[in-house]
Amino acid sequence: MKKFVLFVLLVMFVFSSIEAQRRNGIIGRRTENSGSVIFSMGPSFAFPDTQKSPFLQSTFLHEGNFTGGFRYKFPGNFSIKGALGYYQFSGSDGDSPRNYDFTSSLFQLTAQAEYAYVFGKKYGRYKPNSIYVFLGTGVMSNNSKLDIHGNSYRTYKYKPSVIAPVIPYGFGYQYEIINTGLSVGLEINFEYLFTDYLDGFKPPTPSSSNNDVFEGGSFTLAYKIF
Repeated sequence: MKKFVLFVLLVMFVFSSIEAQRRNGIIGRRTENSGSVIFSMGPSFAFPDTQKSPFLQSTFLHEGNFTGGFRYKFPGNFSIKGALGYYQFSGSDGDSPRNYDFTSSLFQLTAQAEYAYVFGKKYGRYKPNSIYVFLGTGVMSNNSKLDIHGNSYRTYKYKPSVIAPVIPYGFGYQYEIINTGLSVGLEINFEYLFTDYLDGFKPPTPSSSNNDVFEGGSFTLAYKIF
């Protein structure tokens, strides 16, 4: 949760700096509404059973994600986006006392707000580049398959299926290909889950004092429909 709060504070600072530069004419802004369909895919990394920090524990094997959605851009620098994503994770604790393997499949429905600034004048006025940050809310549905090799199920809480809220946040870059309606880009996303059952297990405290998180990187493709 501390990581999320720090991200929000950083976003607020960046927003204020960007707005000051926009008022001074250093960066550009959109002048019309537009809508685009978006597809993305890439690797994802799960961090179940965190203790003090998601990065103090071993990273489970990564799998991938696929997301489809719609982005509506307002005049200025704000956009809203709705998306449905599918994620898959797998990992093994074979060398630890827990001694189990898991595979998780997750569907996630989210709505998020984005703030972007455009830059890189081309052909006089055209600005093909944009960098954006986003913050949203949503709900996820997770199903886990477990292969238990020891007696960990006797001390761990087990829940193979769970529905829980999620907070997505992150940043990305997009390049608009002139006269095609297409845009390509890269996006880094972080997902804070309101559950500790991403891998199907919840160890006893203090082995797991925080909720699970996952993150990923995606290649994005967008097509402007109006």
